[in-house]
Amino acid sequence: SLKRVFRGKMSIVKNTIVFALSETINKGIPFLLLPLFTRVLTPEDYGVYAVFLAIFNFVCVFVGLSCHAAIETAYFKLSKSKLSEYIFNGIVILLVTTIVSALLIGAILMFLGFDPIIGAIVYLIPFLCFFQFLIHIKTSLWVAEGKASYFGVFNIAQTLTVASVTIVLVLWYHAGWYGQVIGFSVGLAMFAIIAAVVLYKTGFLACSGLVINIRLL
Repeated sequence: SLKRVFRGKMSIVKNTIVFALSETINKGIPFLLLPLFTRVLTPEDYGVYAVFLAIFNFVCVFVGLSCHAAIETAYFKLSKSKLSEYIFNGIVILLVTTIVSALLIGAILMFLGFDPIIGAIVYLIPFLCFFQFLIHIKTSLWVAEGKASYFGVFNIAQTLTVASVTIVLVLWYHAGWYGQVIGFSVGLAMFAIIAAVVLYKTGFLACSGLVINIRLL
């Protein structure tokens, strides 16, 4: 009994260290790349990219509806079979909010007459938010399961992918803020697909009828 308590506490300490270390590495990678990017990116590039991220974060509030947090809570309340249906229903809700947001943004862009390229980038933001929340769903489950190493490796790999694509586009092709946006988007899309595949392979994604439990949401 005492050994179990000790092992449990050690596991918590180990997971906490791994979570903290992975977050530190994730935050550190973009910081270490700053000297490289500041040589080729202008203040205007940084400003445009900052606006893009601000719009992205704003739209994500409406697209996500804190779905991943609800799923993390449901993990402790539902059986795995019920949870897999719950996650599927959550993803359906994400799809609906994504499509509605895209339609609203499309209407606004048409009304305001944005530049076609910038308009296309802004129009894609709801879909990037959808990718973001697919990733959040999987990482939230890893947190709930106490699988800190999976969480850390996944997040660091995503950050390295975004950094690698951005470096190629910005430093080699001088794509400016477009390179930053493309790198960010490629990282989200790629790891959202990985997250969806892992959810399915591990039995956390199943559809046996669309039954949305509003109380847990």
